Amino acid sequence: MDRVGLLEEDHDHQQHENGLNHSDIGSNTGNKEDQERAGNPSEKVIKNLQGFNNEKKNEKVEEFDEYRDDINLQKYQILRQCNTMIDIYYLVGEHIRDEDDVDTTNYPKEVQNATPHTKRKMIEEIQIKKIKKLTPIGTYFSLLKGFVCTGILYLPKNFRNGGWLWALLSMVLSFVLTLYCAIKLLQAKAKTENGSFSDIGFKAIGKPGKIMVDIFLSLSQIGFVTAYIYFITTSLKSVYDEAKGDGSDVSVIWFVRKIEKFAWTHLVADGLILLTTIVILIYALLQLSKHGWGENNEIFNTSTWLTMIGSSVYSYEGIGVILPLLEVTEKPELYPKILFYVLLTVMLLYVGFGEFCLFVYGDLISNPLITANLPSGVIVWIIKVCFSINLFFTYPLQIYPANIIIESYLYGKMDKSKKRQWLKNLSRSILILFTIVFCISLGDTVDKFISLLGSLTCTPISFTLPCIFHLKLCNPSQKEKYIDYFIIGLSLLIMFFCSGYTIWHWKD
Repeated sequence: MDRVGLLEEDHDHQQHENGLNHSDIGSNTGNKEDQERAGNPSEKVIKNLQGFNNEKKNEKVEEFDEYRDDINLQKYQILRQCNTMIDIYYLVGEHIRDEDDVDTTNYPKEVQNATPHTKRKMIEEIQIKKIKKLTPIGTYFSLLKGFVCTGILYLPKNFRNGGWLWALLSMVLSFVLTLYCAIKLLQAKAKTENGSFSDIGFKAIGKPGKIMVDIFLSLSQIGFVTAYIYFITTSLKSVYDEAKGDGSDVSVIWFVRKIEKFAWTHLVADGLILLTTIVILIYALLQLSKHGWGENNEIFNTSTWLTMIGSSVYSYEGIGVILPLLEVTEKPELYPKILFYVLLTVMLLYVGFGEFCLFVYGDLISNPLITANLPSGVIVWIIKVCFSINLFFTYPLQIYPANIIIESYLYGKMDKSKKRQWLKNLSRSILILFTIVFCISLGDTVDKFISLLGSLTCTPISFTLPCIFHLKLCNPSQKEKYIDYFIIGLSLLIMFFCSGYTIWHWKD
């Protein structure tokens, strides 16, 4: 990869050599007139970085080879390919926002003496060069992993809130909009060269664009962990018959600086989601064989049907992993097609699971989590406890992007010191306590909260901002402009009207 522009102190970056083949999605790659920059003060370092993976030709390259394994690139490679939340973290801004995230003690003098912004870019360049590219199949499963999460366990209640037909239509509509807007986001990325979501926002409309991306990403991540806490407390209560909503232990593990220590927990969580889904379907089949189909399943739930719109947007929350995985895919020209198949898989999985559980249990579904309909027994007990323990350790990984964004604004200008470290610990603890208290205050209205989260924070991230950035950066045709404006208007309607409707009908 040629990334000369990474060492500039602004947001004009170099085009990836492995960038998207935009002929497949109706966009053109930018010109390369800025690829070579005369008089670059870091030219020596650039040459070293460009020759990083080539044969050793001189003493400087040998020096790079001596310490490049010291930065724990194997863990980084695993995280980038397998860990959803680390992928999202690398989406939110300058990829590496803080030197606390990487051990820089063994880097060369050129890196150590660089300015903080340039140093982060140089470190990231070294790390990215080491990543093994994902095959199309690997890309498919990595994307699928980013979209499928614990939200599937809330679907049956959300489908009941909307009515079975309206839920189906909402999921299909969200699928179409998510796919279209994701493609537009990829096209906008091509105009910012190595841009993350925040970089794209900055390039499109300046600092307000970057701030908007950071705000909505932070709020959405805080909302996601609130759903985590609800699962943990309600599951343990059903097993032990008493709620344990104390967050003190969470605060302790939250002080861990190297987030890769929690990577394994997210991988285990994916296996547990699959196992839990299978167990739920087995018990649903047993319920069907004994009691037949559920009763009182409405086509449209006239009292709360519009809340399903926000829930359907929330269901495709994995849009955050699209840009990071593009960087490590082996065949970027196939990426739009792979993305289509992933979203189609998610839609079929979610609709099939949600509708089947709704028709089996019917009006027996009253709790936001479908696991509440499982019978008591050792198997169910083991699954709930194991899943709760895993989510306990996955919590720091899930909220990590929000924490990094917040800290970059609060402490970005402070020198690295013990004071800054403990201020970060304090802010992280406050955020944890806030999510716990907030979750407790929600009670059994978490299904409404998920709907509000989808309409208020996921909608702008998934629909509004990608279309705005596409309009600003890609010089679209007149037809594309009409479509972009229509989606922007529709998304703002969802954001404000559906959010207000959900709040108004909170107790219904």
